[in-house]
Amino acid sequence: MRREELEASCEVLKISDLEMLDYGDSGMMGWPSNDAPGAFWQTPVKEGAARLADLMRHYQPDVVVTYDENGFTATPTTSRPTASRWRRWRWSS
Repeated sequence: MRREELEASCEVLKISDLEMLDYGDSGMMGWPSNDAPGAFWQTPVKEGAARLADLMRHYQPDVVVTYDENGFTATPTTSRPTASRWRRWRWSS
């Protein structure tokens, strides 16, 4: 469902390139899905940052929208300091 919504949104916004990293949904803090194999919450920060860095180098965006170090919702992937670590990551690594 979410993927279909995302793809439809990209079509409406005329976004030609959609990259999916295919991590599993980590759910909300404390949910069993936090511990599921393949959940983004379980991905080492360096691994996730490297994948993102590859995309940044490929597309060379002018603007990147992300979360601050406090995240946005109570999901593990936005409330842990992952986003701020990624911003500090040197894209050339």
